[in-house]
Parts: sequence; structure tokens; C-alpha cells
Amino acid sequence: MSSVEKQAMLILAGGRIRCNRCQALSRRSKLQCKKPALTGKRVCGFHGDISYIWAGHRWHYLAVVLDLHKRRVVGWDLSDKADAPLAAKALEMAYEQRGRPDAVMFHSDQGSQYASRLFRQRLWRYRMVQSMSRRGNCWDNAPMERLFRSVKTEWVPGLGYDSESEAKRDLSFYLMDYYNWARPHTFNEGVLPAKAENLSKSLSGFC
Repeated sequence: MSSVEKQAMLILAGGRIRCNRCQALSRRSKLQCKKPALTGKRVCGFHGDISYIWAGHRWHYLAVVLDLHKRRVVGWDLSDKADAPLAAKALEMAYEQRGRPDAVMFHSDQGSQYASRLFRQRLWRYRMVQSMSRRGNCWDNAPMERLFRSVKTEWVPGLGYDSESEAKRDLSFYLMDYYNWARPHTFNEGVLPAKAENLSKSLSGFC
């Protein structure tokens, strides 16, 4: 059977024709996506973003890092400046909270904080791989948008906070305690992020 006849039969069967270049790229992508050797630390993905909070009669900026495995908050910081050090401090907290893991991918939008030299140097120091959304594509930022919506609708007072210190205390409790240990998450089918993570560890054997 000729190659043309094979292609015609594939189309009639509802299949897709892939050129040699596409097949080669597919094989290469499969090689790149091989699971790394187990080192005792779970390979994970971090997701970061920045939003705004009213505190002390001015806008402050909240940077959060989410572990995408079970949607657990692992890092955060609050500042009156939406700059690169803010994002870097949240990343540093996440890195330490997770026991300095290896082979982590960090995803964010194309904000100047995440594209800055300071933040990229921090990623290099922590041996993390950077991933960024395409310009104008907000769908893959949905986990962070959902988190910020929960923070603002469920927890932050309607008129904001009286001071930055009050905001830090309250947000720290919500993000690291309530959100992780007391609030059911739909992504985990109603299981708390911290509990879902512990269940996953016990089933997989990862620590």
C-alpha cells in the first residue's frame, strides 16, 4: 500500500496525519518529560502572582506562591511596593518551607517582578525552571486568581486593614493556617490542601 493510500485510510478512520518533523518533535518532548530519578524529594510545580490589599490608608501588594500539587500555600509576603524583592521574598519562603526541593518549575505571568534579573537569579540559585504565561493568556493563571478571590471575599475586611502589621498578622493566619488546614478545596474534592498532600505522600511513598 502506498503512502498516499495509507494517509487516505487514516483520514477516513478519523485519525490525524503528522509529518516527520512533528513526529520527531513528539519523540523529543517525550524524552524531555521523563520522570526524574527519585531523590526523596517530590518534584513539584510552584505558581506565583501578586495582588493588592488596602492597609494603613494605602495600597499594599500581596505576593503568594502556591504548590500546584494540592493547591497548598507555601510562601507569601506583603509590601507597599510591587517590586522584584517582594516576589523574591515569597519565593524564598516557599523554597525553605518545602525543604529546599530540586527540579521545581515556577510558573507566573510576564510581570516585571518575575522577569527581573533579581528574581531570575534567585530561580537560578534554587535550581528552578521558569515558566511564563503567553501574553494575554490568563487561563493558566486561574489557580492564583481563585486564591486571591477567596482571600478578598472570605477574609479581608471590607474597608481593609488599619495598618500593615495588622494585615500581615491576619493574612499570615489565613494563608498558612486557615487556607491550608481548615478550608476545604474543590480541587481536592473537598479535602483540605495540607491533608490531601499528606494522603498523597502516604500513598505514593514520597516525603
